[in-house]
Amino acid sequence: MGGIGIVGTGISGLQLALYLQGAGVDTTVYAPQPAGELRAGRLLNLVFRWAPTVGREQELGLDLWPEHSVGAVHVRVAGEGAPAFCGRLPAAARATDFRLYLPALLEHYEARGGRVVVGATDPAGLEALARRHELVVVAAGRDGFGGVFPRHPGRSPHTGPARHVTAGLYRGIAGPEPAGPDITLVPGVGEIFLLRFHSFDGPAVALSVEAVPGGPLDRLSDLAYEADPAAFESALLALLERFAPALARRVDRAAFGLTRPLDLLQGRLTPVVRQAVAPLAGGRAAIAIGDAWILNDPIAAQGANLGSRCAFLLGDAVLAGGPYDEAFCRRVESRLWAAALAPTTLSNALLEPPSEAAVAALVEAAQDQARADRFAAGFADPEDMLTLLAGEPAGCH
Repeated sequence: MGGIGIVGTGISGLQLALYLQGAGVDTTVYAPQPAGELRAGRLLNLVFRWAPTVGREQELGLDLWPEHSVGAVHVRVAGEGAPAFCGRLPAAARATDFRLYLPALLEHYEARGGRVVVGATDPAGLEALARRHELVVVAAGRDGFGGVFPRHPGRSPHTGPARHVTAGLYRGIAGPEPAGPDITLVPGVGEIFLLRFHSFDGPAVALSVEAVPGGPLDRLSDLAYEADPAAFESALLALLERFAPALARRVDRAAFGLTRPLDLLQGRLTPVVRQAVAPLAGGRAAIAIGDAWILNDPIAAQGANLGSRCAFLLGDAVLAGGPYDEAFCRRVESRLWAAALAPTTLSNALLEPPSEAAVAALVEAAQDQARADRFAAGFADPEDMLTLLAGEPAGCH
Protein backbone atom coordinates (compact mmCIF):
# COMPACT_ATOMS: atom_id res chain seq x y z
CA MET A 1 0.00 0.00 0.00
CA GLY A 2 2.84 2.41 0.82
CA GLY A 3 2.40 6.02 1.79
CA ILE A 4 1.74 7.27 5.32
CA GLY A 5 -0.53 5.40 7.72
CA ILE A 6 -2.25 7.56 10.33
CA VAL A 7 -3.93 5.90 13.29
CA GLY A 8 -6.66 8.00 14.89
CA THR A 9 -9.27 10.61 14.04
CA GLY A 10 -8.45 13.40 16.47
CA ILE A 11 -7.42 16.86 15.33
CA SER A 12 -3.74 15.88 14.99
CA GLY A 13 -4.30 12.84 12.81
CA LEU A 14 -6.96 14.41 10.61
CA GLN A 15 -5.16 17.70 10.03
CA LEU A 16 -1.99 15.76 9.18
CA ALA A 17 -3.96 13.61 6.74
CA LEU A 18 -5.53 16.65 5.08
CA TYR A 19 -2.20 18.49 4.93
CA LEU A 20 -0.38 15.58 3.27
CA GLN A 21 -3.34 14.87 1.01
CA GLY A 22 -3.23 18.46 -0.23
CA ALA A 23 0.45 18.02 -1.07
CA GLY A 24 -0.24 14.85 -3.07
CA VAL A 25 1.12 12.36 -0.52
CA ASP A 26 -0.62 8.98 -0.36
CA THR A 27 -2.21 8.53 3.07
CA THR A 28 -4.49 6.10 4.86
CA VAL A 29 -6.44 7.00 7.98
CA TYR A 30 -7.26 4.19 10.40
CA ALA A 31 -10.46 5.29 12.15
CA PRO A 32 -11.72 3.54 15.28
CA GLN A 33 -15.30 4.40 14.30
CA PRO A 34 -17.17 6.01 11.39
CA ALA A 35 -18.08 9.68 11.39
CA GLY A 36 -21.69 8.98 12.37
CA GLU A 37 -20.66 7.28 15.60
CA LEU A 38 -18.43 10.21 16.49
CA ARG A 39 -21.44 12.50 16.19
CA ALA A 40 -23.61 10.26 18.34
CA GLY A 41 -21.20 9.98 21.26
CA ARG A 42 -20.76 11.69 24.61
CA LEU A 43 -19.22 15.16 24.87
CA LEU A 44 -15.50 14.74 24.13
CA ASN A 45 -14.04 18.01 25.39
CA LEU A 46 -14.45 21.79 25.29
CA VAL A 47 -11.85 22.94 22.81
CA PHE A 48 -10.95 26.51 21.93
CA ARG A 49 -9.17 26.78 18.60
CA TRP A 50 -7.04 29.89 18.80
CA ALA A 51 -6.31 31.99 15.72
CA PRO A 52 -3.18 30.09 14.57
CA THR A 53 -5.19 26.85 14.48
CA VAL A 54 -8.01 28.55 12.60
CA GLY A 55 -5.38 29.82 10.15
CA ARG A 56 -4.06 26.31 9.59
CA GLU A 57 -7.60 25.10 8.88
CA GLN A 58 -7.92 27.80 6.25
CA GLU A 59 -4.64 26.61 4.71
CA LEU A 60 -6.33 23.23 4.40
CA GLY A 61 -9.19 24.85 2.48
CA LEU A 62 -11.56 24.72 5.44
CA ASP A 63 -13.47 27.59 7.02
CA LEU A 64 -15.59 25.86 9.62
CA TRP A 65 -18.45 27.79 11.27
CA PRO A 66 -16.91 31.28 11.01
CA GLU A 67 -20.14 32.78 12.33
CA HIS A 68 -19.29 31.33 15.76
CA SER A 69 -15.97 33.14 16.12
CA VAL A 70 -15.13 34.91 19.38
CA GLY A 71 -12.86 37.87 20.04
CA ALA A 72 -12.21 38.25 23.77
CA VAL A 73 -11.12 36.49 26.96
CA HIS A 74 -12.68 37.44 30.30
CA VAL A 75 -10.68 36.76 33.47
CA ARG A 76 -11.55 37.31 37.12
CA VAL A 77 -10.06 36.17 40.38
CA ALA A 78 -12.64 35.11 42.95
CA GLY A 79 -13.11 37.41 45.90
CA GLU A 80 -14.26 40.92 46.70
CA GLY A 81 -12.06 43.52 45.01
CA ALA A 82 -9.93 40.90 43.23
CA PRO A 83 -8.61 41.60 39.70
CA ALA A 84 -11.00 41.26 36.77
CA PHE A 85 -10.58 42.24 33.12
CA CYS A 86 -11.58 41.55 29.53
CA GLY A 87 -8.77 41.15 27.03
CA ARG A 88 -9.34 41.50 23.31
CA LEU A 89 -7.93 38.85 20.99
CA PRO A 90 -5.81 40.07 18.07
CA ALA A 91 -7.57 37.57 15.80
CA ALA A 92 -10.74 35.57 16.27
CA ALA A 93 -10.86 32.13 17.89
CA ARG A 94 -13.53 29.45 17.50
CA ALA A 95 -15.14 26.93 19.84
CA THR A 96 -16.91 23.98 18.25
CA ASP A 97 -18.20 20.72 19.62
CA PHE A 98 -15.66 18.12 18.48
CA ARG A 99 -18.55 15.74 17.80
CA LEU A 100 -19.24 18.09 14.88
CA TYR A 101 -15.71 19.19 14.11
CA LEU A 102 -13.91 15.84 13.84
CA PRO A 103 -16.52 14.17 11.59
CA ALA A 104 -16.40 17.26 9.35
CA LEU A 105 -12.62 16.87 8.95
CA LEU A 106 -12.94 13.14 8.29
CA GLU A 107 -15.65 13.68 5.68
CA HIS A 108 -13.64 16.41 3.93
CA TYR A 109 -10.71 14.00 3.77
CA GLU A 110 -12.87 11.24 2.29
CA ALA A 111 -14.60 13.61 -0.14
CA ARG A 112 -11.18 14.60 -1.48
CA GLY A 113 -10.34 10.97 -2.19
CA GLY A 114 -8.80 9.98 1.12
CA ARG A 115 -8.65 6.33 2.12
CA VAL A 116 -10.28 5.47 5.48
CA VAL A 117 -10.12 2.06 7.11
CA VAL A 118 -12.69 1.73 9.89
CA GLY A 119 -12.00 -0.60 12.78
CA ALA A 120 -9.96 -0.89 15.94
CA THR A 121 -6.19 -0.72 15.50
CA ASP A 122 -4.34 -2.13 18.48
CA PRO A 123 -0.67 -2.10 19.49
CA ALA A 124 -0.21 -5.67 18.33
CA GLY A 125 -0.97 -4.57 14.79
CA LEU A 126 1.63 -1.82 14.69
CA GLU A 127 4.35 -3.99 13.12
CA ALA A 128 1.96 -5.06 10.36
CA LEU A 129 1.07 -1.44 9.65
CA ALA A 130 4.74 -0.54 9.51
CA ARG A 131 5.31 -3.20 6.84
CA ARG A 132 2.39 -1.78 4.88
CA HIS A 133 3.41 1.89 5.01
CA GLU A 134 6.54 4.00 4.68
CA LEU A 135 5.71 5.64 8.03
CA VAL A 136 3.12 5.01 10.74
CA VAL A 137 1.86 7.97 12.78
CA VAL A 138 -0.09 7.19 15.93
CA ALA A 139 -2.51 9.95 16.89
CA ALA A 140 -4.80 7.92 19.16
CA GLY A 141 -4.67 6.50 22.64
CA ARG A 142 -4.27 8.60 25.77
CA ASP A 143 -2.46 5.67 27.38
CA GLY A 144 0.37 5.95 24.87
CA PHE A 145 -1.36 3.49 22.57
CA GLY A 146 -1.37 0.72 25.14
CA GLY A 147 2.06 1.64 26.47
CA VAL A 148 3.85 1.53 23.12
CA PHE A 149 4.96 5.08 23.84
CA PRO A 150 6.17 5.11 27.47
CA ARG A 151 6.09 8.06 29.84
CA HIS A 152 9.01 10.49 29.61
CA PRO A 153 9.79 11.03 33.31
CA GLY A 154 11.98 14.09 32.79
CA ARG A 155 9.16 15.93 31.02
CA SER A 156 6.27 14.68 33.15
CA PRO A 157 6.20 16.28 36.62
CA HIS A 158 2.76 14.92 37.51
CA THR A 159 2.14 11.41 38.78
CA GLY A 160 -1.60 11.87 39.27
CA PRO A 161 -4.45 14.15 38.22
CA ALA A 162 -3.97 17.79 39.17
CA ARG A 163 -7.63 18.60 38.48
CA HIS A 164 -10.92 16.73 38.35
CA VAL A 165 -12.99 18.06 35.45
CA THR A 166 -16.76 18.34 35.10
CA ALA A 167 -17.83 19.97 31.84
CA GLY A 168 -21.18 20.23 30.14
CA LEU A 169 -23.49 22.16 27.83
CA TYR A 170 -26.34 24.00 29.55
CA ARG A 171 -29.48 25.95 28.76
CA GLY A 172 -30.71 28.87 30.83
CA ILE A 173 -27.41 30.70 31.22
CA ALA A 174 -26.24 33.75 29.29
CA GLY A 175 -22.81 33.79 27.70
CA PRO A 176 -20.37 36.66 28.21
CA GLU A 177 -20.27 39.84 26.13
CA PRO A 178 -18.18 40.32 24.10
CA ALA A 179 -18.21 36.64 23.21
CA GLY A 180 -15.31 34.60 24.50
CA PRO A 181 -14.26 32.35 27.35
CA ASP A 182 -15.01 33.64 30.85
CA ILE A 183 -12.49 32.33 33.38
CA THR A 184 -12.93 32.51 37.15
CA LEU A 185 -9.76 31.66 39.08
CA VAL A 186 -10.30 30.37 42.63
CA PRO A 187 -6.78 30.04 44.08
CA GLY A 188 -6.24 26.78 45.91
CA VAL A 189 -9.68 25.50 44.86
CA GLY A 190 -9.73 25.38 41.06
CA GLU A 191 -11.11 27.20 38.03
CA ILE A 192 -14.55 27.71 36.50
CA PHE A 193 -14.87 28.33 32.78
CA LEU A 194 -17.93 29.57 30.92
CA LEU A 195 -17.87 29.82 27.15
CA ARG A 196 -20.03 30.05 24.10
CA PHE A 197 -19.78 26.87 22.14
CA HIS A 198 -21.14 25.79 18.76
CA SER A 199 -22.94 22.47 19.09
CA PHE A 200 -25.73 20.50 17.42
CA ASP A 201 -28.48 23.06 17.94
CA GLY A 202 -26.27 26.06 17.19
CA PRO A 203 -24.89 28.34 19.91
CA ALA A 204 -24.67 26.73 23.34
CA VAL A 205 -23.15 27.74 26.65
CA ALA A 206 -20.62 25.43 28.21
CA LEU A 207 -19.54 25.32 31.84
CA SER A 208 -16.39 23.55 32.93
CA VAL A 209 -15.33 23.14 36.54
CA GLU A 210 -11.68 22.24 37.12
CA ALA A 211 -11.47 21.15 40.74
CA VAL A 212 -8.38 20.72 42.87
CA PRO A 213 -8.70 17.11 44.11
CA GLY A 214 -10.28 16.99 47.54
CA GLY A 215 -11.30 20.66 47.48
CA PRO A 216 -14.81 22.13 47.71
CA LEU A 217 -15.31 22.18 43.93
CA ASP A 218 -14.48 18.49 43.77
CA ARG A 219 -17.83 17.35 45.13
CA LEU A 220 -19.27 17.87 41.65
CA SER A 221 -16.97 15.34 40.01
CA ASP A 222 -18.37 12.53 42.17
CA LEU A 223 -22.05 13.26 41.49
CA ALA A 224 -23.74 11.06 38.91
CA TYR A 225 -26.06 13.17 36.77
CA GLU A 226 -28.13 10.21 35.62
CA ALA A 227 -28.87 9.16 39.21
CA ASP A 228 -30.37 12.53 40.18
CA PRO A 229 -30.27 15.34 37.60
CA ALA A 230 -31.88 17.87 39.95
CA ALA A 231 -29.33 17.20 42.70
CA PHE A 232 -26.46 17.54 40.23
CA GLU A 233 -27.73 20.85 38.82
CA SER A 234 -28.49 22.18 42.31
CA ALA A 235 -24.94 21.35 43.45
CA LEU A 236 -23.49 23.11 40.40
CA LEU A 237 -25.56 26.23 41.03
CA ALA A 238 -24.52 26.27 44.69
CA LEU A 239 -20.86 26.15 43.68
CA LEU A 240 -21.37 29.00 41.22
CA GLU A 241 -23.04 31.13 43.86
CA ARG A 242 -20.22 30.50 46.32
CA PHE A 243 -17.18 30.75 44.05
CA ALA A 244 -18.32 32.54 40.87
CA PRO A 245 -21.23 34.83 41.78
CA ALA A 246 -20.77 36.87 38.59
CA LEU A 247 -21.54 33.72 36.59
CA ALA A 248 -24.37 32.72 38.91
CA ARG A 249 -26.11 36.02 38.17
CA ARG A 250 -26.36 35.02 34.51
CA VAL A 251 -28.41 31.92 35.31
CA ASP A 252 -32.15 31.75 34.73
CA ARG A 253 -32.97 29.19 37.40
CA ALA A 254 -36.31 28.31 35.86
CA ALA A 255 -34.68 27.38 32.57
CA PHE A 256 -31.28 26.12 33.76
CA GLY A 257 -30.31 22.54 33.05
CA LEU A 258 -28.02 20.24 31.12
CA THR A 259 -29.01 20.15 27.46
CA ARG A 260 -28.78 16.33 27.21
CA PRO A 261 -27.27 13.56 29.36
CA LEU A 262 -24.69 12.98 26.62
CA ASP A 263 -23.59 16.61 26.88
CA LEU A 264 -21.72 16.02 30.14
CA LEU A 265 -18.09 15.03 30.62
CA GLN A 266 -16.66 14.02 34.00
CA GLY A 267 -13.07 12.89 34.12
CA ARG A 268 -9.64 13.17 35.58
CA LEU A 269 -6.40 12.88 33.66
CA THR A 270 -2.76 12.89 34.59
CA PRO A 271 -0.75 15.31 32.43
CA VAL A 272 2.03 13.39 30.74
CA VAL A 273 4.65 13.65 28.02
CA ARG A 274 5.57 10.34 26.43
CA GLN A 275 8.43 9.12 24.31
CA ALA A 276 7.30 10.03 20.80
CA VAL A 277 9.17 7.25 18.98
CA ALA A 278 8.52 3.52 19.15
CA PRO A 279 11.26 1.48 17.41
CA LEU A 280 9.97 -1.32 15.20
CA ALA A 281 11.56 -4.19 13.32
CA GLY A 282 13.91 -3.56 10.42
CA GLY A 283 14.99 -0.09 11.52
CA ARG A 284 11.48 1.29 11.17
CA ALA A 285 9.64 3.26 13.83
CA ALA A 286 6.24 4.69 14.63
CA ILE A 287 5.90 8.29 15.79
CA ALA A 288 3.21 9.63 18.11
CA ILE A 289 1.51 13.03 18.02
CA GLY A 290 -1.55 14.45 19.73
CA ASP A 291 -2.78 12.93 22.98
CA ALA A 292 -0.84 9.74 22.26
CA TRP A 293 2.30 11.82 22.79
CA ILE A 294 1.41 14.72 25.10
CA LEU A 295 -1.63 14.92 27.35
CA ASN A 296 -1.94 18.41 28.82
CA ASP A 297 -4.56 19.42 31.34
CA PRO A 298 -7.21 21.55 29.57
CA ILE A 299 -6.65 24.49 31.96
CA ALA A 300 -4.69 26.52 29.38
CA ALA A 301 -6.61 25.35 26.27
CA GLN A 302 -3.40 24.15 24.62
CA GLY A 303 -3.98 20.50 23.71
CA ALA A 304 -5.82 20.66 20.39
CA ASN A 305 -3.90 23.73 19.28
CA LEU A 306 -0.58 22.03 19.96
CA GLY A 307 -1.86 18.96 18.14
CA SER A 308 -2.66 21.06 15.09
CA ARG A 309 0.73 22.75 15.13
CA CYS A 310 2.55 19.44 15.43
CA ALA A 311 0.51 17.95 12.59
CA PHE A 312 1.80 20.65 10.25
CA LEU A 313 5.38 20.35 11.52
CA LEU A 314 5.33 16.60 10.98
CA GLY A 315 3.73 17.12 7.59
CA ASP A 316 6.57 19.48 6.60
CA ALA A 317 9.12 16.87 7.68
CA VAL A 318 7.40 14.19 5.60
CA LEU A 319 7.34 16.48 2.56
CA ALA A 320 11.09 17.08 2.95
CA GLY A 321 11.59 13.39 2.17
CA GLY A 322 12.62 10.11 3.75
CA PRO A 323 13.73 7.57 4.49
CA TYR A 324 11.15 7.57 7.27
CA ASP A 325 13.17 5.39 9.60
CA GLU A 326 13.92 5.62 13.31
CA ALA A 327 16.54 8.33 12.74
CA PHE A 328 13.93 10.41 10.90
CA CYS A 329 11.47 9.97 13.76
CA ARG A 330 14.08 11.00 16.35
CA ARG A 331 14.88 14.18 14.43
CA VAL A 332 11.21 15.01 14.11
CA GLU A 333 10.60 14.37 17.81
CA SER A 334 13.22 17.01 18.68
CA ARG A 335 11.56 19.50 16.35
CA LEU A 336 8.12 18.78 17.77
CA TRP A 337 9.29 19.07 21.37
CA ALA A 338 10.74 22.51 20.62
CA ALA A 339 7.20 23.54 19.63
CA ALA A 340 5.56 21.70 22.53
CA LEU A 341 7.79 22.95 25.35
CA ALA A 342 6.06 26.30 25.97
CA PRO A 343 2.43 25.04 25.75
CA THR A 344 3.27 22.14 28.06
CA THR A 345 5.16 24.36 30.51
CA LEU A 346 2.27 26.84 30.56
CA SER A 347 -0.33 24.13 31.15
CA ASN A 348 1.66 22.71 34.07
CA ALA A 349 2.40 26.16 35.51
CA LEU A 350 -1.27 27.11 35.66
CA LEU A 351 -1.97 24.00 37.73
CA GLU A 352 0.27 25.34 40.49
CA PRO A 353 -0.58 28.08 43.02
CA PRO A 354 0.02 31.46 41.36
CA SER A 355 3.41 33.06 41.94
CA GLU A 356 3.75 36.66 43.15
CA ALA A 357 4.75 37.62 39.60
CA ALA A 358 1.64 35.96 38.16
CA VAL A 359 -0.61 37.75 40.65
CA ALA A 360 1.07 41.04 39.74
CA ALA A 361 0.46 40.31 36.05
CA LEU A 362 -3.26 39.84 36.74
CA VAL A 363 -3.40 43.09 38.70
CA GLU A 364 -1.64 44.96 35.87
CA ALA A 365 -4.03 43.48 33.31
CA ALA A 366 -6.97 44.74 35.37
CA GLN A 367 -5.47 48.25 35.34
CA ASP A 368 -4.16 48.47 31.77
CA GLN A 369 -6.15 47.44 28.69
CA ALA A 370 -2.98 46.82 26.66
CA ARG A 371 -1.80 44.32 29.30
CA ALA A 372 -5.26 42.73 29.36
CA ASP A 373 -5.12 42.32 25.58
CA ARG A 374 -1.65 40.82 25.80
CA PHE A 375 -2.86 38.36 28.45
CA ALA A 376 -5.73 37.25 26.19
CA ALA A 377 -3.38 36.90 23.22
CA GLY A 378 -1.04 34.78 25.34
CA PHE A 379 -3.28 31.72 25.07
CA ALA A 380 -2.37 31.58 21.38
CA ASP A 381 1.24 32.56 22.15
CA PRO A 382 2.27 30.49 25.17
CA GLU A 383 5.89 31.63 24.98
CA ASP A 384 4.77 35.20 25.57
CA MET A 385 2.25 34.16 28.22
CA LEU A 386 5.05 32.50 30.19
CA THR A 387 7.09 35.69 29.91
CA LEU A 388 4.13 37.76 31.09
CA LEU A 389 3.44 35.51 34.08
CA ALA A 390 7.11 35.54 35.03
CA GLY A 391 6.89 39.29 35.59
CA GLU A 392 8.43 40.87 32.53
CA PRO A 393 8.41 44.66 33.02
CA ALA A 394 5.82 46.55 31.04
CA GLY A 395 7.17 47.97 27.79
CA CYS A 396 9.68 45.14 27.16
CA HIS A 397 7.40 43.16 24.88
